[in-house]
Amino acid sequence: MPTVDVTDITEYPGDNSSQITYDGRTFMFNLGLVVNIDNPNVLPIYLSDMQATATIPTDDGDSAHLGHGYLDKHKVPENSPDYNFTYPFSIEYDTFSSESQLMLNTLMEKCGLLGSEPEDITVNYNINLYARVLFVKLNLDLGGSATFGCPLTNGGLPGLSSMSLSDVFS
Repeated sequence: MPTVDVTDITEYPGDNSSQITYDGRTFMFNLGLVVNIDNPNVLPIYLSDMQATATIPTDDGDSAHLGHGYLDKHKVPENSPDYNFTYPFSIEYDTFSSESQLMLNTLMEKCGLLGSEPEDITVNYNINLYARVLFVKLNLDLGGSATFGCPLTNGGLPGLSSMSLSDVFS
């Protein structure tokens, strides 16, 4: 039986995609999630229409919307015990949303940007996708949580060496 884990954060995959976009209301921080799959099967798995949403637990016991991602298709090779691929994901910050402000405050606190010691972040996620092996296609709804080091530093997000968070929010 294949296993799936979200193991790390990296740069946004693809061609020349901007790390940060702003549409006049919402900032999108584009990054990549490293997904590790252990496929011990003798057949490849074809993944398609992968849609993910994520929330971050907050100090008040609730959770705040963190972002979303989408990947059209991906092939997981047969007999691949430690296969990684990068899933495109965007952290959303809506400047008019109190939930977004709570999410950003939680991230900044966990990352040590408000004076505390940095700590790992736990993110709860839900991924809906289709998985096909031979002629059998299943609609899967996978949920779980992943814990990793903070993607925010005084230098910003991965791949943003020339721009800091204070440049974005000042």
